[in-house]
Amino acid sequence: IFFWWYPGGYRSNEQSDYGIINPDGTDRPSSGVIRRNAPQLTASRKSKTRAKIIINVNPRARADGLFGMYQTVKDEFWDAYNRGFEPVLKIE
Repeated sequence: IFFWWYPGGYRSNEQSDYGIINPDGTDRPSSGVIRRNAPQLTASRKSKTRAKIIINVNPRARADGLFGMYQTVKDEFWDAYNRGFEPVLKIE
């Protein structure tokens, strides 16, 4: 498992030290938790095969970008998902 916050050490620009490994390479308490849970985190998930449903979306239809696209299709998207479909967005 690789996490972007892997290296430890004080970051002066962030004023933080959120690494999961000490600067000398030894484990911190959080890395022990990750190691213990790694099999569960990396195990293949049994995917549910869902029928796909296409939802057309026009990114130029609204001036408010991704937020607008979401607002346009959110009800249809979540309705399809809740009915057991895999919603697939298709750009018009």
